[in-house]
Amino acid sequence: MVLLLLSAATFALPKPNQENLGFSSDDFPFEYMSEADVRGVGIRLTVTPEGHLQQCQVEFTSGVKKVDDYTCKLAMKQVRFEPARWSDQSAAYGVYRERVMWSMNSSAPLADSDIDIAVDHLPKGIKSPAIVELQFTADANGKPVECALKDKEKDTGLTAVACNELIKQYVAIPPKDQSGTPVRSVQNAEVAIAALKKH
Repeated sequence: MVLLLLSAATFALPKPNQENLGFSSDDFPFEYMSEADVRGVGIRLTVTPEGHLQQCQVEFTSGVKKVDDYTCKLAMKQVRFEPARWSDQSAAYGVYRERVMWSMNSSAPLADSDIDIAVDHLPKGIKSPAIVELQFTADANGKPVECALKDKEKDTGLTAVACNELIKQYVAIPPKDQSGTPVRSVQNAEVAIAALKKH
């Protein structure tokens, strides 16, 4: 059974205490990059039910290990989280995934989404591809159980389509507790929805 939460989610991602995880242009790693460089690092931050940052892992590399290490080290140092909440409002493990783009200009390229799907057409006024940011609960095997929009203020009418595909296709990496056992969690993902080109 597919269970979708398309309005207000009863579960919640770990909530960072700073926008953009506290990253700013002041943090630019000049020691490892020039101002002309553009590099992106995909990180996943595991947050315990107590709200402690357990670890930072690199999901996709910038191509420079020192930039990757710097990004994770800075995230672990400067951001704090409220713990994730399961559907029953109990504290849960959470995985907060973020793309950090190191660029001194405003034209940094975006990385690939977690899932790419095509539809006949998009709602009027929505550009293709539309990026839908989701949050979801996952069991200890990483299988999504419930799904909702990450930010209800950014609803474009595509949440149902995105959530259905996430639950059908996606398998998350489950966090592990202190004993090394995989556990259920609340995580985030992105779905890119493109309109089919008409011939």
